Parts: sequence; structure tokens; C-alpha cells
Amino acid sequence: MSFVHLAALWGLTLLAVPLLLLLLRRRKLVLYWAAYEWIQATIVRRRREIEIRDLLKLIAKLLLLTAIVILVARPYLRANTSRGPLLLVIDVSPSMGARLDDGTRLDRAKRLALELVERHDGPLCVYSFAATLEPVVGDYTRDKGELRDRIGRIALRSGAAGVATLAENIQSGTPWGRASRVVMLGDFQSAWYGDGQEVERQVSRLGRAHPMSWVQVDERPDVENLMVTKMSLSADGVWPGRPAFCDIEIANGLSRDSAPHMLSIVVDGEEMARQAVRLGPQERRIVTLAPVFRTSGLHNVEVRLDEDALVFDNVRYGVVDVPRKLRVVAVVGSQGAAPFPWDTYVRRALASALPGEAMDYRAVSPLEFATISLDAVDLVVGVNASFAAAGPAAARLQPFLERGGGALLFLAGERPDEASALGLSASVVATRQGVDATKLEGTILSFMRDPGLKAEAIGLTQSLVFSNALPAEVRLRTTAGPVVARVTRGRGAALVFGFTPYPGRGDFQFNPNFVQAMLRSVWEVRNWDGLHSDNGATRELRLPDLTPESAYSLVAAQSGTYHLALDGVGEAARLLLPAEFPPGIYQVLENGRERARFGHNADTADSQLDAVDVRTLAPAVRQGLAFGGERVLRQGSASRQLEALAVAFLLAALMLEIYAHFLRKSK
Repeated sequence: MSFVHLAALWGLTLLAVPLLLLLLRRRKLVLYWAAYEWIQATIVRRRREIEIRDLLKLIAKLLLLTAIVILVARPYLRANTSRGPLLLVIDVSPSMGARLDDGTRLDRAKRLALELVERHDGPLCVYSFAATLEPVVGDYTRDKGELRDRIGRIALRSGAAGVATLAENIQSGTPWGRASRVVMLGDFQSAWYGDGQEVERQVSRLGRAHPMSWVQVDERPDVENLMVTKMSLSADGVWPGRPAFCDIEIANGLSRDSAPHMLSIVVDGEEMARQAVRLGPQERRIVTLAPVFRTSGLHNVEVRLDEDALVFDNVRYGVVDVPRKLRVVAVVGSQGAAPFPWDTYVRRALASALPGEAMDYRAVSPLEFATISLDAVDLVVGVNASFAAAGPAAARLQPFLERGGGALLFLAGERPDEASALGLSASVVATRQGVDATKLEGTILSFMRDPGLKAEAIGLTQSLVFSNALPAEVRLRTTAGPVVARVTRGRGAALVFGFTPYPGRGDFQFNPNFVQAMLRSVWEVRNWDGLHSDNGATRELRLPDLTPESAYSLVAAQSGTYHLALDGVGEAARLLLPAEFPPGIYQVLENGRERARFGHNADTADSQLDAVDVRTLAPAVRQGLAFGGERVLRQGSASRQLEALAVAFLLAALMLEIYAHFLRKSK
């Protein structure tokens, strides 16, 4: 017999207290008086009854104290498995890379596994567990040399799973039926093992014939871990020579405040921006950093957090593709009596947002637009020009959009059919209408949701309201209804504005946020994939014009070269990525030449380091699970708790007390 809490046996010393009180009881002083002899005779007759009753009460108190000590110490019977077949499972999920004083969690698990190999007299088989159970030594063997060699080569794998997958894999993929004991070495995070009822169900599923021991290699209660979970470009886009706003999501995996950490962004090896961060318990936050990409083309980007217990999730990799110079053709309606060109405010907004080397702007009339080539054009801007179904401008615009072009169309707002060629039905509103500040989410003014920015102060006095624009395609609303809508044609898209930013038509162009709204509009219709970065779970890569005649490979300076297999043909063709390859910046080569580049990242699903609370596993422990630190590995598996012994002592104490107090007293 052994005890879970051996120190609690010191409570048995309390048994000496009632015995000492009995032995040290002082003798009474006897005074002889007239009736003493008569009283003494009466006492003699009952002395034997009193002594028996007191003895029974003393025994009841001793049994009660013993029962309390047993309940606290939790005795159990050792399972005799030192010579029986043993199934050993080692957790190799990413969280096992958390650092300890003597290495990582996985290093400690491997050390404990090697100790078990030396101590165990029977055969062993060894499996590693991340998202699935994989054989290390797939069948039972007594060859300690082979076991030591295979265990020494165990490495971390991507992915993670919980107790249900573990139990299913043990039953279907291992020789567990012959095991006299199943031992797992891991960190047992609450994210995967925190459902006490599920753990109890799966332990019962494996049965008492195969008792399980879960050995926790890291018993620290609070292990700090901040992680970088996402990286994206803001809706403003990325342009050469202009600060690009990168939105970075970071998270705190602890149930307490984090220490201060430094978050930085590195472009092509040069640190561009940094910011100190500190997160609250389980908090997720978006932090925006603004690096500058000086030239167009591909740029390697790394987002870094100061190192903490778990290193793999402190870095996020990506490749930012900065587009070449934006080539714009503006279709400007006849100026007529207008004091200056209709595109003045749009042109100035784009020019102020984009450096001179980032944009080439050319204005033409609607008649010229019908004749010029659009092969070298990225963006068409229509200002105070009609795109009615029967007009020449609409006929020229349609094929441009279908092959992937983008357009911003600012309509005069005077006739309902101005956007009919794009499938939009509209009505004319000639009275001032303010922007609907309650519905800015997903619009070109979503950055003005702060009430202090007063988006409702922006007004339009001449506009079209689109009656058939789908809610998901609306990009701005006034109190009268949708005034900006997205229209998709083929591979391209257009934002249709039911107004022209010009004096007398409204005051949007005078608002300081007009420039940012125009920049967001351009980026949306530019149809440019500016960031190449995966989430760690990507297993395929799709590129245009993949052919079986070409050879494809995946190359990174830090991790070597991987051959890529081509699956499918035509538009369905895809490159199959390796099942396991480390995070970093990778090139995709076609016949030795770079075809694409992207950042590969670790999956952060296993980054929550909070360990499961032992109280959560109490139902499974009653089913035979042994859970704890290294002592669980050395003491063996508890086949069953002997709490019934304590209950028996309690019942015996109660029965003796009742007998002594009532039955003996009544005699």
C-alpha cells in the first residue's frame, strides 16, 4: 500500500492526544465524611460499567482521527506492472517546446522516458502524440539499446489534439490490448484536457485492465506566454515610399496580466518599427505598426515578440508584395460652366496619399476613353461621367473589369440610369443627407466609428441612392440609403459612388479623412494580394499556369529544399506542401527560378500553456487514472483508491459512540 499524500500520515500522531490525557489525568483528593462509605459502595457497583463506556468512547475517537488521516493521505494499492508490457506515449505537440531550467518540456519527457526504460523489467513500446499518435517503437521490445536510440531522436511535431483523439488512437493504432499499464508524458494543458467528464469517459473506455498514468513534466502553475497569432495589412493597402499599416494580433495565454514585452517588425532584415505591449488576462489585442517599403516588389517581413517560455509563437513570417506604380486613367465629364475640372479633388487626394513614383495619372474625356488602349492601365476613375447601359463609356469599361481591372466611378447624381450598365437601380436625392454614422462597419469610413470623429457631419446635397445594392456590397450610407456600392465583373471590381466630390454637390471632399477614404477605395478595387502568409495549417499552394512538365521545389535558407508534387491539371492544379516543415520565409521555384514567395508560420492552437487543474480530473482519478508529477512515474499506477477503508473506520466510530452513549448508559 502507498499514499498519494504521504506527509498526511503525520496526522496519526494526534492519536496520542486522548491517550496522554487519559494517562495524565490527576488523582482526585478524597475527603472522608459521614456518608462516604455509603456513596463508595454505590460507586463500586457501577465502576465497571463506567470504565467500559469510557474505553469505547476512546476507541471511537481514535477511529475517527484515523479515518480523517486516511482520507487526506489517500492510500492506494500499487499495480504490479514492473514486469508487464508497458505502452509509453510521449507528447510532442508544439507546447512541449516550452523552456525549462534544464532544457525544454520535451527534453525532460525524453529524460523521464529513458529512466523508465532502464527501470522497467518488461517489454515496452513507444509512441509520440501531437495531432495523431505515431509509432516510435511500434511493438513491444526488451531491446533497451533500440529504445534509447529511438527515444533520443524524438522531435516536436506540428498540431495538437485532446483526450478523445488520444484514446481513439491508442485503441486503433497501438498494441494497447496487451499493455498492463499505459504511461503518458506531457504537459496536459487545460485547452485539451480540461473537460473532466470527457477525460473520465475516455479513461473508462480504455478500462481498468489497462491503468493509465499521466505524468506532468512541468508542474509550474503560471507559465507566461505571449503569442503573435495574426498579421494583416490594413485596408489602406501598401504602396512604395508610404508607411504601410500592419495590423498584428497578439494574445496572452495566461489568466493573469503579462509582463511588458517589446513587439517589433523587421523588413528585409532591418527593424522598421517597435512598440511595448502588456496584455491583461487572456486578452487579445490588435497592435498597428507602420513600416515603410521603399520600393515595389517582394519584401520579407518578420514580426517579433521578446522571447518567453514558448519561442515558436513569438515570430510571424510574411512576404509583402508592394505593387508597381499605379497607372490611372481618369474619365472626366465635360467641364462646362464648372470653375475647375471635376476630378480636381479626387486627383489631389490620390496625389497627396501616393508619392510621385507610386502613381501615373492621366485624364481623358469620355470620347477619348472609347478609343485609348487599357492594356497598361490598373485603375479607371470616372468623374461626373455617365455609365448608362447605352453609353460608350460603359461598353469600354465592361471588358476592362472582366479581365481584372479596377474602377472608381463618381456619378453626377442627376439621373437614375447613370449606373444602369452596372446593374444598379437608383433614385435621385437633391437635399442634404448626412452620413449614417451608425452603419460604418465594413464601409470606406469604418475608421471613423469613434463618435469624436463625427462622421455624421459629412453631407451630400446631390446624390443617387442605390435601391438594389446588397448589404454586403454597400460601402457607404447616408440617412437616405446606400450611396456607394461595390460591383464585381469577372475578375475585376468597381466602387460606384452616387455622387461627385465637388463644391455644390456636398462637403465630403473638404473632410480631412477624404484622402484616407480614397486610398482605401483604390486598394479594394486594385485586386492586389499584398501579403503572402499562411496560418500554419496550409497543405497546398495554388498558382496559375502550373504544368506537369516543370519541376517545383520549396526552398528556405534555414531549412533546405523540399520537392513539391503537382496534383491536378488546369485550373485545379495545385502544389502539395510537405506535412512538416519549420516556420520561415520560403521560395517556390519552377525549374530553378523563383515563381512565388510566402511566409510559413506555426499553428498557435497549442500555445495555451495553462495546465489542467487536478481537481478537474478527480472523476477520472476515481476510475483509476494516476495524475501528477514525476512521483506518479516512480510509484506506479494506482489501481484503486482505498477510501472505503476510511469509510469503514468512520462507521465503526459512529457505532461504538452510539453503543457507548445510549445502550451502555441504559443498562
